Amino acid sequence: MSNAAPPRKAPDQPWRTEGTPDEPPRRPGGRRMRGRWWGLLVTAVVVFLVAYGALSYYSTGNEPTISYTEFSRQVDAGNVSKIYSKGDAIQGQLKSARAKPSGSGTYTKFKTQRPAFADDKLWQSLSSHQVTVTAQPVVQERGLLSNLLLSLAPIVIIVALWVFFARRIGSG
Repeated sequence: MSNAAPPRKAPDQPWRTEGTPDEPPRRPGGRRMRGRWWGLLVTAVVVFLVAYGALSYYSTGNEPTISYTEFSRQVDAGNVSKIYSKGDAIQGQLKSARAKPSGSGTYTKFKTQRPAFADDKLWQSLSSHQVTVTAQPVVQERGLLSNLLLSLAPIVIIVALWVFFARRIGSG
């Protein structure tokens, strides 16, 4: 009878002691499998870049800002075809291109800000030159269903996540 110990599988693996958990599984290259953190991080970065690109592409910040005085001159000259107003902010389009205030190139779309002390003759001037005017209120009202969804949805999501994690912890 020999007291020889059974051979180990590989010299770099220690003996397995009874009652200790197994090592986490290893990838074929020998590295331990970590969580899916890298995949989630890469996914989050890609989603962020796509959202940033879409917002940059569809933003309306390309039109130059002109002075309210220049806007009034263009209205009086009959060169404004349409405007969009929300509060004191005005965006519009000219009938024919004008030189940019910076001096580099021309513009047909513009934006400006109506000063609080401006006279109210703007509407008469716009209507006499047949400018198409589109306006929106500064505060957009939502309906009852939208308000309910926006106020209850976060609570429902938090409770659902709490129940999900409580079940996972409870199952062992």
